[in-house]
Amino acid sequence: MVELMVVIFVIGLAATFIVLSAPPSKPHLEKDTEAIVSLLNRAADEALVSGVAYGAVISDDGVRIVRADNGVWLPVPGAEARVSRDTALAEFETEAPSPVGTPPLWFDPAGMAQKGRIELSDRRSTVSILVSDNGGVSVLQESADVR
Repeated sequence: MVELMVVIFVIGLAATFIVLSAPPSKPHLEKDTEAIVSLLNRAADEALVSGVAYGAVISDDGVRIVRADNGVWLPVPGAEARVSRDTALAEFETEAPSPVGTPPLWFDPAGMAQKGRIELSDRRSTVSILVSDNGGVSVLQESADVR
């Protein structure tokens, strides 16, 4: 009986090491990038369909979507993407400053947008999310360290 318990313990211990040493299913940076790109594409689409300008407010912990309502930018409920602790919003820049009172990144109903770049990074790589002046959102993998 003791031998059987020892065998089960050793098998459990080996299984634990295997599970703990396995790589994560998808890196946090990739998940965070996909969430932000999806959110920005949704804002661009909503602006075209609704005829109302949408914007993106970028902060250290993620991106939040707002929409214009009679000259006031209001948050869109549930429209935010928070980045994980392993991902940093390293940099955000636009080609030209937004008008006062306007979110730094915006999509208008005519399909135009504020051209900009959001840079995300983790310990191994850096990704840039690019927004073109026609509202297109794309991803550029800038660097990745190979282990």
